[in-house]
Amino acid sequence: MTAFIIIFLVLVVAGALFGRQGINWRKVRQLKVGMSEREIISKVGKPYSVTGMNDKELWVWVSVNAKSNGSFSVEMKDGIAVKVPVLPKSFT
Repeated sequence: MTAFIIIFLVLVVAGALFGRQGINWRKVRQLKVGMSEREIISKVGKPYSVTGMNDKELWVWVSVNAKSNGSFSVEMKDGIAVKVPVLPKSFT
């Protein structure tokens, strides 16, 4: 778990250095467990990073810019989302 946290923090810092367009949180809310890789990418674009962890992959999106900072991740197994972010309705 510590390695996961370190990898995640490194990705956030890397995102700060290279930047990306902002994250569309409405599209992130549309992600569902059971979606395919293709469906995930069609909703939120290609991930910033993909890291293997045991029998799963962790897909990470990072955005750091003048307007907002953010990141989220999706756990994939055999090309299918097994864990997606849950955002409160008030989060924008």
